[in-house]
Order: sequence, then structure tokens, then C-alpha cells
Amino acid sequence: MSIDSQDAGTERKVSCVTIGRLTTVSAGDEQAGFTAAVSSGEGLLVQTVSIRNLGGFTGSYNKGLDEPAHVTMVDRTYQLSGIADGFETNNPSFRTPGKFAIQVSC
Repeated sequence: MSIDSQDAGTERKVSCVTIGRLTTVSAGDEQAGFTAAVSSGEGLLVQTVSIRNLGGFTGSYNKGLDEPAHVTMVDRTYQLSGIADGFETNNPSFRTPGKFAIQVSC
């Protein structure tokens, strides 16, 4: 995982749940981690990404509200990228965008 091209660490605690055409991927915990929802109807689409205190950033991406995020899948590995709206964890008074890149295997 990276935020604004800075390494946000590697998380080994990953959960992937698929119901119908929606896969929810979570890593980390309530204090620091992310949750992403990817649909697989007519191709892969990132629906939401919620980032919790990773690389000093907390924010979210929502399809239809933000610039489109991108997702590809090779074997069982998702690669997601886009821009989340949020704030720096140590300065929550000011909103800022955070460019995210996530690679996770299910």
C-alpha cells in the first residue's frame, strides 16, 4: 500500500469476501488499514475505498463522487489506484487528497 507515492507498509492480515459480483477486501484493523469494494459486473470497477490511518492519511473514495479509480486483477491479486479525499492524520483540520495504490491478494 502506498499513499502519495510513500510506502504505507505491508499488511498480512487480509480478508476477502465475495457475495455475488461484489468483493470486499479488508486489511489491517479498525485503527489502521483499508477496506475496498470491487464489483465484477461488466469488468472490474472500484466502488469504494476507505483508508484508516495509513501512511499518515485517513480518507475515502466513492465511485460517482470522485474521479474514477482503477483496478486490475492478475491471478488472485487486485491492484487498485486512485485518489481519496481525506486528511493527514496528524492535521485533521484540513481536507486533502491522497493518491493511493493498493496491491492485495485474495
